[in-house]
Amino acid sequence: MDRNSPSGGCLPRRQTGPEYHAHPLCNLRDERRSQERDQALHTYVSESLGSARAEAEEALKRYVRSRLYAKRRSYDELETAGLILFGDAEQVTSRIRELEAAGMNHLMILVDFGALQAERVRASLQRFVREVMPNFVESGSIRAS
Repeated sequence: MDRNSPSGGCLPRRQTGPEYHAHPLCNLRDERRSQERDQALHTYVSESLGSARAEAEEALKRYVRSRLYAKRRSYDELETAGLILFGDAEQVTSRIRELEAAGMNHLMILVDFGALQAERVRASLQRFVREVMPNFVESGSIRAS
């Protein structure tokens, strides 16, 4: 099994059959993947209601402009489409609960984007850890990893 190959050492499904034998770990990985509901979102947790946009919108715009193959969307379009996780701790917690209710069971937060100032990245991440994560870790619905 060559883990460095594009398929991770597993043969694509269309090539499985009597003449192809995928490694048993590949089958387990495929089963696990079919049950995962991953979400990766640019995240900014502000100190107060409504200040997230003022603090992080310019960095988000820089990030969006840097993406070569993605559709360029405004802050409002990204927020309406649910493609960013910006707000105070209460707003972010509420949005994560919505995602969880829709079946999401793995959230990756992207906190350092568009040359956002290091102090803001650090403060947002600290607020996420102190004020958002406890709402999920204590209930056991989401694990920190």
